[in-house]
Amino acid sequence: MAFGACSCSARKLFAGALCLYLFGFTFMLGFWNESTEEIVDFKKYDFPERRVKYASGREDEEQDGEQESFNVMASYSNNSLKLNQDEDDDVVKNDIDDDRHGVKNDAEAEGHGVKNDAEADGYGEKNGADEPDEVPIMMTKLQWETLQEHRRSELKQACQKLADKPPLNTDITTVMTKNKRLLWPFIVNDKYKLMYCYISKVGSTHWKMAFLVLQGKYKRVEDVPGSRAHDPSLKKLNSYPTIEEISKRLDNYTIFIFVRNPFARVISGYRSKLLQPNPSYHKSVGRTIVKRYRTNPTDEELKGHDVTFPEFVKYLTDPRTKSLDGHFKPMYQMVLPCSVRFDYIGKLETAEEDAKYILENTHVDHLIHFKQTQRNVSHDQATFDKYFAEVPRDDVKKLYQLYYPDFELFGYELPEYMKHWVQ
Repeated sequence: MAFGACSCSARKLFAGALCLYLFGFTFMLGFWNESTEEIVDFKKYDFPERRVKYASGREDEEQDGEQESFNVMASYSNNSLKLNQDEDDDVVKNDIDDDRHGVKNDAEAEGHGVKNDAEADGYGEKNGADEPDEVPIMMTKLQWETLQEHRRSELKQACQKLADKPPLNTDITTVMTKNKRLLWPFIVNDKYKLMYCYISKVGSTHWKMAFLVLQGKYKRVEDVPGSRAHDPSLKKLNSYPTIEEISKRLDNYTIFIFVRNPFARVISGYRSKLLQPNPSYHKSVGRTIVKRYRTNPTDEELKGHDVTFPEFVKYLTDPRTKSLDGHFKPMYQMVLPCSVRFDYIGKLETAEEDAKYILENTHVDHLIHFKQTQRNVSHDQATFDKYFAEVPRDDVKKLYQLYYPDFELFGYELPEYMKHWVQ
């Protein structure tokens, strides 16, 4: 009997030791994801290096693990290098660019007469951009709502910090009375009391398709031809004739916007308009760049089809460039971020979660969805590094200064290795 008891105890000890060993081995590999029933490698996720500041402006203590969960989520959102879901942003045949922020024909800066711009970012598949190796863990709605609170607070604090910088100090009443054309990026749906503020190169084509479905022109997002995404029938806020009508919608409608890492947007704009075959942009922007920065360019070079990324960055930051095209213009210069109340701030980096919960909260998720690109091109770190490796550091610093308000307003950061370049 004594021998049997000892044998039983030994088996229990052995079983316990085996469990501890397996647990330790599993922890070294990663953590268990119940939703996918797999071990997730820690190395594939970017955990935060600092706490996220809450709306009060102070750093709160962690409470029951909720802070840690939020930090992981916010770090994923703000990661400037994982830029999947690259969009078909400009499917347009005869739209006219309005990089002057307010054109008379209100055709928007969507194409410069480009016909096949839908495949713009897809071109990157043959130029070093890799597909993501892992599928990000979907945020819960509570996590997402907490993240939205943080984004709105971050925007508010940045607006206070940059209060003296035009056009961030623009008064909305002045806009409505004297400069209504500044309201052209706001697309309105009166039936569902919904308003979307679009920015080129941030998935705007998909959302325009969705709004065409909401207004009844098509039954499904997939039914909207790419060439019709920029349909002039889309109702713009600046089209309402009176201040009262505009003000009523600004005060009572749900307003959302989507933004993107500023430097990734620069890369996307370059690839879309200058790297990919795009005769209209080659003739205008490309030719200007070649004439300005090359000595004795050949007739072939003057076609503007072989502009390098360093040349493009130099053009963006050159004082002689008086007005940037709408696909390259800093976001803060186009969307009145400190003058308009945004209920939801979506980011291209978290477009799946943002679109899902925005549509649920506005009760139109049964009608439309965010149409993701089939290519799902990703500006991963290798792609990001490839483009900026050849740009002189002084030009990177100038580029950061140009887009600095975008970084501050929407909570983006430079990669660690770039931070000392801009100091």
